[in-house]
Amino acid sequence: MVREGFPPVRCEYVFHAGRKYRFDLAWPELFLAVEVEGGIFTKGGKRCPTCGQFRRGAHGSISGILRDIAKYNLAQIDGWTVLRVTPGMVSSGKALGVVGSWFAVDGWKKAGPKWVRGGQDV
Repeated sequence: MVREGFPPVRCEYVFHAGRKYRFDLAWPELFLAVEVEGGIFTKGGKRCPTCGQFRRGAHGSISGILRDIAKYNLAQIDGWTVLRVTPGMVSSGKALGVVGSWFAVDGWKKAGPKWVRGGQDV
């Protein structure tokens, strides 16, 4: 993400300490998060393209899906925008396009290699 000129991103960011919910990627100051929904495809033993950790497919189970619904609802209530992408979108570069679209809608502009807001490098 930084290589694409986005502001510095936090990985595995805990956004709700009481529930210990984490986002795969987050810009806490912007209340923007990205979740890579890899668990919908994997049944164990595959490496996450974002963090490199092995996933066990928990997000594809009924209890995992229910946990994710609770997590995303709480994030929304707390004012977060959560962009959901697949591992295929990450590998193809489409995930960068989704994130770039959010920055553009939020008033950011691509200025050379960096994204800037209001003419200032952030």
